Amino acid sequence: MDKETITTITKQPPMYFSSLDVENVKSFGQKATLDLKDKNGALSPWTLILGDNGVGKTTLLKCLAWMIPVEAPQETTEAKEEINSEGGSVFLKPYMDDLDESNFEQLIRNGDTINTSINVELANGVILGEKPSTKAIIS
Repeated sequence: MDKETITTITKQPPMYFSSLDVENVKSFGQKATLDLKDKNGALSPWTLILGDNGVGKTTLLKCLAWMIPVEAPQETTEAKEEINSEGGSVFLKPYMDDLDESNFEQLIRNGDTINTSINVELANGVILGEKPSTKAIIS
């Protein structure tokens, strides 16, 4: 890399999952929440997910992977959230927006009256072990 290239790279603030809500996703019927904060509301540096076979450990990990925020062009209607970084605004959308429907067929529950939802809260610019402020949370 030349010197010009190095100066244009900006460090993005860290972004961590703080919670995951799933409803009607595989083994989860009613709404279930995976809280990734400690008892004081600070971002936990470690989370241990234990359970018998078939209770949803892998499902939770797949849902987290699908909800990883990726940069979206500002002019698209798919952009869900805007965060400010040192270089200006960045528009985000979940990674799952770029996948086709066949990726979800194994996880969602089907039916005329069934609504499936996957929601995350992200803490932007917060260090692990710190309690995020309300303005640092992106849903």
